[in-house]
Amino acid sequence: MFEKKENLRKSDIVFGIILIVAASYFLYLSLTMPTEGLRERFAAQFAYTNPAILPIIVCSILIILGIFLIIGALREGARIKKADFSAIISWCRSKESLRMWFIIGLFIIYVFVMIGRLPYVVSTFLFLIGFMFFFKASKPWKILLISAIATAAVALSFGEFMRLPLP
Repeated sequence: MFEKKENLRKSDIVFGIILIVAASYFLYLSLTMPTEGLRERFAAQFAYTNPAILPIIVCSILIILGIFLIIGALREGARIKKADFSAIISWCRSKESLRMWFIIGLFIIYVFVMIGRLPYVVSTFLFLIGFMFFFKASKPWKILLISAIATAAVALSFGEFMRLPLP
């Protein structure tokens, strides 16, 4: 995928920036997490019982690692030029990129739209059908059969046998 080490280092800079931005956003969400009632009930152990403590630690570590990733790439001579932006834009318009965005969109629809509004079995069945049709996994009747069996297996094993509540 990366022909030269220089391209790998440029991608390190881009990924480092994405990592810092994403971790900063989740750090902000963690710091603004509601903790009403916890401070009063667990005053002496509030630092240990705060539900935001683990996300704060993880996000802080990710920010530090993103900074180290960028510094390491810059030390090895990586520089992002205008030509790199046009290469990124052309990649975003490529067939592989469009497939990736479709998959991400399908996951977002499944998690944020279908689950909770439709029963778990229905939303999972529809998600698997869409996913397999997109990748042309098999003949349509096999896709329907595999989706039904996989959905039933997950629903039965987690919902019935393990008694875990499904979304």
